[in-house]
Order: sequence, then structure tokens, then C-alpha cells
Amino acid sequence: MAHHEIQIRLTTDSADGEHAIPTPSSVDMELRDTVNYVCMDGAFRVVFEKGSPYDDPSSANGKVEIKDSNIRTVTKPGHFQCKCFIKKDAGSTEIGWRKDERPQSGGDHNVPPNP
Repeated sequence: MAHHEIQIRLTTDSADGEHAIPTPSSVDMELRDTVNYVCMDGAFRVVFEKGSPYDDPSSANGKVEIKDSNIRTVTKPGHFQCKCFIKKDAGSTEIGWRKDERPQSGGDHNVPPNP
């Protein structure tokens, strides 16, 4: 078992502006690994639209939204894509994933089934 800390970072590029980038953006995990998300740039959200590798009782129709740095345990195998968002402060607009505009603001979580 391993622990993965995924940092959500605000980055800026001259081509298309600001992004909420997960580091690492692609993570290979094993069942029973632990994971937490952190962000030093503001309030964050990590959204799994089609299920996540974690048991989450607040899941609605497979959608899971994470807004805290609590440690979670990987309980489900599969390939999971997430979208990341950062809000710098209470009065600011949220920065993050937008289809065809900011696909960098997301990542992949890969969990193979047990052998």
C-alpha cells in the first residue's frame, strides 16, 4: 500500500490563461492505497463525473465531488478521469476544466484489479 498526495496547482500560460493542474496528472494506484488532495492556491474541487476509485456515500448518479484534504482509501478498480477547479478567494471566478478550452485542468487515476 502507498499514499498519494495530489496537489492541485494554479498555473498560467500565455496561450490560454489559467489552469487548475493536478500534480501528478496521471496516477497509477493499487487497491487499498490512500490518497489526499491539497491546494495552496485557494479552495479546490476535484470532480469525478462517472464514478471514482473511492467509496463515497454522497455520490449522486456516479458523480463524486471532493472539496477537502481528507485521506481516502482506493476501493474500486478502473480508469477514472477527474476535473479540477480552484477558486482563489470568495469573490473570484472559479478556474478549471472546460471542455475544448481547458482540458489540462484534469487528470487520470488508474487502478488495476487485484491479480
